[in-house]
Amino acid sequence: MKFNKFTLPLVSLMLFTTTCWAAECPVEVKINPRNIAGYPEIIIISTENSVTVKDVILNRGNVKVTPVRSSKVVNGRWEERPRFPLTLKFGEDDRFPIERVIIREIEVQTDKGACTFTFK
Repeated sequence: MKFNKFTLPLVSLMLFTTTCWAAECPVEVKINPRNIAGYPEIIIISTENSVTVKDVILNRGNVKVTPVRSSKVVNGRWEERPRFPLTLKFGEDDRFPIERVIIREIEVQTDKGACTFTFK
């Protein structure tokens, strides 16, 4: 087999690119079919020392994620905190209540890149 002067750089570039694409996702995703209130929820768990979740997209945007994290009373008034951005430390999680639909795909956008999880 004969190689030309472009073979080695091309093979090296392909290996480097594959290695870059194979980076691990900084979060893990689980689906809980019934939370304490009886509704389904998504659980996002950090697998890095620190990761900031910028957005979560369900079924390519066809299912809505609750836009607020929680409400609390501040100075006698309810105050809602936005869900994103959300910073998690290693092992911490956050739970997202969802509609009663079948989730096929979850995209999690973080400060370290986006990850897509598929479910059957």
